[in-house]
Amino acid sequence: MLVHYLPRPALVLLARRRRLRRALSVLRRPLVAIPVFLTALYAWHLVIMFEAALRNPVVHAIQHESFVAVAPLGASRSRPRR
Repeated sequence: MLVHYLPRPALVLLARRRRLRRALSVLRRPLVAIPVFLTALYAWHLVIMFEAALRNPVVHAIQHESFVAVAPLGASRSRPRR
């Protein structure tokens, strides 16, 4: 998660941005999060994208970064709320 990589002052600045909070709030909704997650997953498994990731290490890194970015969306509602 982003929380583990950024220093506290940077996280405080990000948390104060209303548009960012609103966007993340929308992205965490199940009817939005699941299609975004599945789109990223299936898009990278299209033949042209998959072949590009196999041939180019930069594209392969981008592929994995996109998986890391959207994975929390797919799992965000699987944990019970406190």
